[in-house]
Amino acid sequence: KSMENGPKPYISVIITAYNRKEYLLDAFKSAMNQTLPRDKYEIIVTKNFRDTKIDRYIEKHGGKLIFFEKGSYGEQLADAVKYAKGNVICFLEDDDMFDRNKLKFVYDIFARTPKLCYCHNGITYVDDKNRKINSERYGNIVTDTLIENNPEVKLNELSKVPAFNPSSISIRKSVLLKNLLALRKINYGPDTFLFFIAVDSGLDIFATAKKLTRYRVHQSTSFPLGLDYKSFCMKQVQNSKNFLNDFN
Repeated sequence: KSMENGPKPYISVIITAYNRKEYLLDAFKSAMNQTLPRDKYEIIVTKNFRDTKIDRYIEKHGGKLIFFEKGSYGEQLADAVKYAKGNVICFLEDDDMFDRNKLKFVYDIFARTPKLCYCHNGITYVDDKNRKINSERYGNIVTDTLIENNPEVKLNELSKVPAFNPSSISIRKSVLLKNLLALRKINYGPDTFLFFIAVDSGLDIFATAKKLTRYRVHQSTSFPLGLDYKSFCMKQVQNSKNFLNDFN
């Protein structure tokens, strides 16, 4: 509320929650406690439940609450984007967290790279108690990579940039606005979708090795810990069916 009459933010952080509240304030606090000045970004929280304690905390600290009753993950994201004032959107899932320097990094890289439309940052994997676990390789790269996207770029060049975990992806809002109808049809893989609309835009794509997102691995994630072999295989079958639907 305090930002309604202030300067327009450059970044909009969109935090998504659906039927889960235990980690939400951790995510919100990580977005709130950034080294980037507060007037340069806004925090939007979209969720399908009401909780007096959580709602009061978010509103007290300048967050914008949006209640999304039902629909797909893509519909929830598309709905939230309509309320965003920033030029750049940073997504944050309720069970993940930002490093304190995340938004400062995103602000700097987009501000100095006018043709940039997509940025993916590195990931630190943690368990449900926020303890670091040894799963560092997936979604991470060794050196920063900038791809000047054009029709001549080969797929093997583009594949050097990860397309994993929405909480590690920042994208220009103008690119999202052109693809809102398609975003509404996405049920399971918004991270892959964001990467492909960035490729389709013809604008530049960037990935950094800096680990600016903490990705929480627990029982309700796509790749939960502690599954037996048969359960893991069945989970992968269902994941694959969901991804195929999104690719269609």
